[in-house]
Amino acid sequence: ASNFPHAIKLGHIAENLVPEDSLYWLSSCYELLNVAYFRQGDYAKVIEYAQKDYDLGEQLRDDKLRSTALNALAAVHCYTRQLDKALDYSNRAIDIERKGTDDKALAVRLGVKSEILLLMDRPMEALEAIGEAIAIDSTAGRVGKVGVRLSQKSNILAHTCQWNECRKTC
Repeated sequence: ASNFPHAIKLGHIAENLVPEDSLYWLSSCYELLNVAYFRQGDYAKVIEYAQKDYDLGEQLRDDKLRSTALNALAAVHCYTRQLDKALDYSNRAIDIERKGTDDKALAVRLGVKSEILLLMDRPMEALEAIGEAIAIDSTAGRVGKVGVRLSQKSNILAHTCQWNECRKTC
């Protein structure tokens, strides 16, 4: 049985206990609720809590919160095939990450963008995005993440019927 309904219940309890001056705690509650609702398939709630988290990021002038919320919005819009919106959110998150120093977050954002572009049947742009993500994760020595990115790349290569390259990537 899934524990996501219990996580949602606890997330709402925690949300209601947050002291007024603990906006980062509130953000953590929103992120928990966002993920749990996504796993439950309640995409309207995902959007609601990701937007609340983004608004907190704006209030706090915190790029990390804004980028995380935008990435969540990109993912849910990708999943629900609202691809133009997904790409807009993804690009906004990437723009934020390019100004910062968290290359891990940038690689994740580029991975999401590559998936959106593939669904939009823009495989060459998807390959460019995932190639940059692979380079970032490789340079940082994140072997597990490189594996994830290579899997994403192989999906793009399969989509374009580049079978030999796909086999090498796998």
